[in-house]
Amino acid sequence: PLVPPTNGSGAACDPPTASWCENSVSQRLDCDGDGVEDWVCMVAPIPAKRGVIRSTGACIVTDDKTGWPNAPDSYCPVLLTCDRPTWWCGSHTDEVLRTADCDGDGITDY
Repeated sequence: PLVPPTNGSGAACDPPTASWCENSVSQRLDCDGDGVEDWVCMVAPIPAKRGVIRSTGACIVTDDKTGWPNAPDSYCPVLLTCDRPTWWCGSHTDEVLRTADCDGDGITDY
């Protein structure tokens, strides 16, 4: 089900139950680019657990739809990824670019 958004655009997935992201940080933003706000839950401690309730997943809150506890970056790239600067690594043949979660926040680093 969809509800009015918090940012004035489109609609949004219904707020999840209080137990869905208990003792954690939840955010509401458009993760999948469809103009509908989705819910993201990130749980500390490091490494962070995370799940995303996506409108493109019919706002379903089961672990198989949210990716809980290891939602892939692709579920909410606007929040879960860090764009590599064009000048960072790759201009020389002796450079190797690797990605990993270096700081344990659940977001892929370069």
